[in-house]
This record gives sequence, structure tokens and C-alpha cells, in this order.
Amino acid sequence: MTLDHKAYVFNWVSFEKELLPILLEAIDTNNDASLREFLSRSISECYSPYDGEPLTAPWESNLEAGDIQELADFALTKFYAPDANQGVGHNWIELDAQLPEEARRALLGLSVAGFDPGRQGAYFQSPSDVAKSATALSGCPHPELLSYRKLLEESRRQGLGAYITF
Repeated sequence: MTLDHKAYVFNWVSFEKELLPILLEAIDTNNDASLREFLSRSISECYSPYDGEPLTAPWESNLEAGDIQELADFALTKFYAPDANQGVGHNWIELDAQLPEEARRALLGLSVAGFDPGRQGAYFQSPSDVAKSATALSGCPHPELLSYRKLLEESRRQGLGAYITF
């Protein structure tokens, strides 16, 4: 199985305030009503995580599984642009094996308990985490990291976070 490391500039502060409590409650209670309400309320600001197209009513027709993971995946797009991937791609496993521990951690982040829409890993970095990751990767000579390092620097300049998924 090939893991494709995808990374996005991410509005962590707004996510933490607006969606994270809803996401945690939905996962904890196994009830998707609040996620559906969030999506309906935020439809003009959300996109399909599959193709990056803006969501329109009826947005439910874009769902494949329709479970909490997929609903959260759609809701999460309010905080990043799904068509702006700056990850290291399929080189991730090779690269991960070559990097020192601190640099390896900089490629991921923290997971949100129970959230994993692609079932291969989903990670977040707050603005302070992004700054640490940018520093950790600043001396790494691997050309595969160029796009990801640019993402970290852009996020740091804007005071934003990062969303990493596979």
C-alpha cells in the first residue's frame, strides 16, 4: 500500500473554535446531527474533499459513505483548500525512514481522537506546532521536502496551522 502524504495550510484557530467541539462530540456520541447542521450552515464555505469543488445544495449527494468520518472530512474543508496540497506525496515512507526523529515528527502532527476519514491517518499542527516543524525541517537537504517546507513557512507567516492526511 502506498501512502500519499498530503498537507494543507489550515486555519487551526477557527477550526478549534468552530468545528473541533462539534467533531469531538459527534465522535464521542456517534451522532452526526451537529456535523450535518454545521455543514448546512457553512455550505458556502465548504468544498468536496474529493475534487475541491465548492459544495452546493443538495451537498449530501456528494457523500459516499455518509458516516461521521466523511461528514467531518467535508466540514473540515471550511478551514483549508482541498486543491492546495503541498505534501511530500508518495515519497513519505522513504523520506520518513531517512530523517532524524524531530524531522519525522514535523511531517505529521497530532491526531484528533477518533478522526481519520481516509482510514490512513489525519494529523493537525497548531500555529506553534508549525513554527517548530519549520525549524525542525529547515536544515533538511531532501528536495522532496521543498513544497512541504514552503507550506510550513507560509503557515507560519500567516499565523495558521497545517492539516496532514493520507
